[in-house]
Amino acid sequence: MEAWAIENGYQKVDGVELYSEGDDDWSMMTNTDIPAGTTIMFIPSNLVLSSDAVVKEYGSNFDLELTENALKQMERDLAKRLPLFRLLVKILAEYEKGENSFYAPWINSLPTQYYNGVSMTDACFACLPPYAALLSMNERNAYSRFLNAVRKGFLSLNPDVINDDTVMKFAYNVALTRFHEVFEPARQKL
Repeated sequence: MEAWAIENGYQKVDGVELYSEGDDDWSMMTNTDIPAGTTIMFIPSNLVLSSDAVVKEYGSNFDLELTENALKQMERDLAKRLPLFRLLVKILAEYEKGENSFYAPWINSLPTQYYNGVSMTDACFACLPPYAALLSMNERNAYSRFLNAVRKGFLSLNPDVINDDTVMKFAYNVALTRFHEVFEPARQKL
């Protein structure tokens, strides 16, 4: 994965290395002192998946708009989660391409097991403190709505991909755990 990233413009300061304990997940580490304020890595925009880029790529695709409208009709509050939904769609599209995907080295390096609300059972929720259970249930409910919207058939994704629960949970968890909303002061709160 690191070779792919470097080939595509990724840069890092000397002393910073990718680290993994058993290929389950990756992190960054250093064995040298790095002065405060040092830029430790640069990731070019062509490696960053963003909901804005998904809109540009699929924006003229009426299928994405239909699917987003179906999602908003399921639950009004899900309109706030459209950036996450768009990332899910992009990850599914790239997953479907397999080794032909530009992002295949990155996708293949990701963990396949996650421990969050999407993977919990009702018995798991019962063991959690009330607020943690509420947040976890909300996440599982959002996943369920996203799953239903994708499976409505508006998107031109392979049915073998979108009907595979394991793939859907993987793609959702990848999007969820790598999703970061950038605050825009001009954006009105819904």
